[in-house]
Amino acid sequence: YNPFSYINDPQAKRGPELTPEETQAATMRTQIASAIANHDMPQAARIYLQLKQIDPKQVLSRQAQLDIATQLASQQLYPQAAEAYEMFIRTYPKFEQIEQIELMLGLIYARYLQQYSKAREHLVRALAKLHGDREIEMAKSELSRIEMMT
Repeated sequence: YNPFSYINDPQAKRGPELTPEETQAATMRTQIASAIANHDMPQAARIYLQLKQIDPKQVLSRQAQLDIATQLASQQLYPQAAEAYEMFIRTYPKFEQIEQIELMLGLIYARYLQQYSKAREHLVRALAKLHGDREIEMAKSELSRIEMMT
């Protein structure tokens, strides 16, 4: 018995063929990982946005998704940053510091996107788990500001 005999066997069963879109998405995910490894976050963010155009359901590894969301926010691409953070929360709900993500997302929705109901939802969730005095005060202050505006 040769467990590697299928390698040279053209008749051997292989996995399903990837569609052109799946192949392109896989290539882009590799490019994103490479850009992150090279500390080129703007390039990683650019490729990520292109990837989301091809397949909006794409999500990266936990750290890569978080890094990309943070990069998008730092570039003031707030709608895209919010979407990336939302995807992070949906995909990694048990992340040990999820309250920090909820806080960041609440601040983005409140301060930059004027989506106050979403902001309130995330800030309240963050407040339930936050421990640091500074973060708690920030969330409470933003919630108060939202209440005055709505």
